[in-house]
Amino acid sequence: MRTDMKWDNGGAAALLSFKNDWLTVLSDTPQAPGKPWRGALAAGAFVGLKVKTCKKQPGGLFVIEGPSFDLTRETRQALLELAAAPATTA
Repeated sequence: MRTDMKWDNGGAAALLSFKNDWLTVLSDTPQAPGKPWRGALAAGAFVGLKVKTCKKQPGGLFVIEGPSFDLTRETRQALLELAAAPATTA
């Protein structure tokens, strides 16, 4: 799993998709639905995610979805670019 963002409370995630301010990430830590989750991209830009769903995957990772919040124009652009790249590396 590549690391696109690090969460403030520990853990990391790879961005799977970003469309209409809706984030889907593959995370190494779970999060309860309804909770606002804060983190940062590798370049340091703030990323906020209000958790809608958190589903455990085989291998111990979690797919987490929800609307983003408080994103700047630059952060949105960075997320769009990350979403266009493959989520896994060889």
